[in-house]
Parts: sequence; C-alpha cells; structure tokens
Amino acid sequence: MLALLLVGIGALGGCLGKKEVTGQVFVVTQGGENVTLGLVGIHEADRLLRTGQKDRARPLFEALAARGNAEAHFVLAFHYDSDAVTRLRHYEAAALGGHEEAFRRYVVASMYGMGVDRPPARRVLEVCRKVRMTYRLAVSDDEQKAIVALETVADVPALDVGAFERRTGVDLRAASEGLYGIWSMAEEASRDGRFGKADPTLTMQLILLEGPARVEMDDAIRDYLPRWRAGLPHPFDLCDHVSSGLGAGFCADLKARKQEKIRAAKLARFRGGLEPRVAALLYAASAAHEKFATLRADHEQGFFGSARASFAIESVQEQREEFLRRVVGAGKGKHGPKPQPFRTTDAALNSAWRDLLRKVRASPEDALSYNVSEEGLRATQRAWLRHRDAVAALLAALDPTLTEDQHRSRLTAERTRQLVKAPDAFWTGSESPPHP
Repeated sequence: MLALLLVGIGALGGCLGKKEVTGQVFVVTQGGENVTLGLVGIHEADRLLRTGQKDRARPLFEALAARGNAEAHFVLAFHYDSDAVTRLRHYEAAALGGHEEAFRRYVVASMYGMGVDRPPARRVLEVCRKVRMTYRLAVSDDEQKAIVALETVADVPALDVGAFERRTGVDLRAASEGLYGIWSMAEEASRDGRFGKADPTLTMQLILLEGPARVEMDDAIRDYLPRWRAGLPHPFDLCDHVSSGLGAGFCADLKARKQEKIRAAKLARFRGGLEPRVAALLYAASAAHEKFATLRADHEQGFFGSARASFAIESVQEQREEFLRRVVGAGKGKHGPKPQPFRTTDAALNSAWRDLLRKVRASPEDALSYNVSEEGLRATQRAWLRHRDAVAALLAALDPTLTEDQHRSRLTAERTRQLVKAPDAFWTGSESPPHP
C-alpha cells in the first residue's frame, strides 16, 4: 500500500507554468519504509515523467493535484487515467484552475466523448461559466461548438442510468462497447417494443449517450430535438445520421441482414415447390453464386476508401437479388430472346478476359484500386466459371425451353459485359487505364 505525506510550505496552484510548487518534501511510504524523494515541484515531477520514470512521477502529481495544482490534474488525466470518469474529473479540476487545454478537453469530452457516463449538460455549462468568469482563456472552434451543443440540449433531463438498467435489465455500458449499441436502443425506444410505448424523452436521452462522432451526434440532435420538444413520438433511424465509412458499413450490413431474411423466405417458398433433383441443383447454384458474388465485390469492382465495406456489401446484395429474380423467373418460364451460340459468346468472353489482364499487367501497382490484382481477378473468374455451369444446369431444369448450353451462353454474354466494364473501377485518382 502506497501512502504519501506532503510537508513544508510553498505556493501551490496555478497552471500553464504561471506558478510552481517550491520547498515541498515528499515522503513516500512503501513496504513500511519511508522513502524521501526530496525537494520537488511540478517541474521535478515533469522531469521524472519525461525521462521515463512514470511510476515515480505519479505519486508526486497526485500529491500536487490533491493540493489543487491544475497542471498536475491535467497530467493525471492525460498520461495516467484510462477510466473516463476519473479522467474527466481531473480535466474539470484543471479547467477550474485555469488550464486552457484541460478546459478544451473537458468541454468537448463532456458533450461527445463520455457515452453512458456523460455528465449533465447544466453541470458542464456551470463549470464553463466559472472558468470563463475567472480566466481569460482562448476558446477554439471545437470548444465553442461543444458549448453551443451543450446549451442546445441543456433542457433534456439526464437519464438515470441505474434506474433504467434495473427496469429494463439492459446493461448500457456493455451495449456502448458495440458500434452504435446505444443508438440501436434509441431506435427501439422511439417505437413500441421492449421498452414499452414509444418514448420521445427516452429516445432523446439515449441519442445523447452514444456520441459515435461529432458530426453524427449534431445531426441527430438537429433532427430529433424538435420532435422531443413537441412531445410527439417519431421513429429514430440511426442510419439517417451516419457520416463515416465505418457507419456506412454498419448500416449496409444492417440493411443486408434485413434483406437476407426476406430473400431467404422467398427462396424457401420457391424451393418448397421443387422436386428433390431440382432443389439440389438450386442448392449447388446458390453456393456457387455466393462465392462468385463475394469475390467479385472484393477483387473486381475496385471499391476503396473508408466506405469500401459498405460498397462491397451493397454489391453482394444486388447480385443476390439478381440471382433470385433470375431463378424465380426461370421457374415461371420467363426468359428473353434466344442467345447466340455458346461458341460465339465464349470467344468474346476469352477476348475480353485477355484484354483485361493486359491492362492490369501494364498498370503500375500503386495506380490500381485497393485489392485489385491479377491473382484476385483470376480467383474471381474461376469462381464465375463454376457459378456459370451450376446456374446453367439449374436454369435448364427450371426452364427446359432453352438448353443448358443456351443458358450458359446467356450467362457468358453477361459476364463479357462485366469484364469490359470492369477496368473503369480499377484505376485510382486521375490515372487513366493504359492502352496496351
């Protein structure tokens, strides 16, 4: 157990190097023995920290903070405390002592960075008032925007987290560890469901506890706060407010899972009317199509950037929908005009494939979009060949007015169009496709 005794006299307090501790004798008791660290001040503690003696510096900063030293509070928050609540408490104390950077971090974190432990807006605004009355601190754009946001939501009553968890059996802190976990609950609270009747106040409270990103939070507040003030239940949709690539991927996946349930139900109904032999062909074709669709989205369509996952998910969904339409349509005898002979379409496919590989080989590696490579393209094409044969066999069984070769020819013609168009997505920035 570490005990610390502070004796002597000196001028404590202040911040930003305006004042320092002088004439302080720190006596640390460890293992029953007293160890005197000597005459130190904030600069000595800082020297220990900067020279890698972080553990030795901590009790000095703690003792200084206990006597009201703003810089010590800031250092404890910035370098030591991983617990968000303790960190914010130190930032608040440092801010009240006139520490400019601590004030900025306190205001911004209180509005956007605390999640479930977010302090009441009125309390934060009172701290801001005291600090700005006492010190002439520069206020950055970030601080000003956070203060305006706090003023905007100051009339929203703070959620009693403990009471809510006891009433619902929900662990809000556990939920906050998942992406948009709290906002997902806000969606539920805005509709009749497990939290009871749609509750605009609970919805607004939960919106304020997420804070996944400032832009997203501000947008959600602008949208839902007037509805809360009007007291009118209104569905909250978190995906209306996401602005990041990560958020776009989350929402694309959410939408995909909903679509998949609908699609699976349609496919199950369709499969129920098939004889076992055709049902087995459907299973094989579905598996082959899934493999091809995933590889095509990953290696052929050139998606890149923070929203890459979102684009890839949407592409796979579109391909799944097209597969379902094709299969169900064939079962109803729906097909277009008869295709060209397979020999003709296959020759066109081979030509398009060779042209594609020549363009990729002639391109500098850093000019190609993320994940586009000859190896990836070959893996995708091999998957497509298996997909083509499995789907052609299924379509011929469902629609015998065309032969398997005719179905294969139609699929081949479609694939040729994909390969001809594919290079448009391969090159990044202002790079143009090479012309070998």
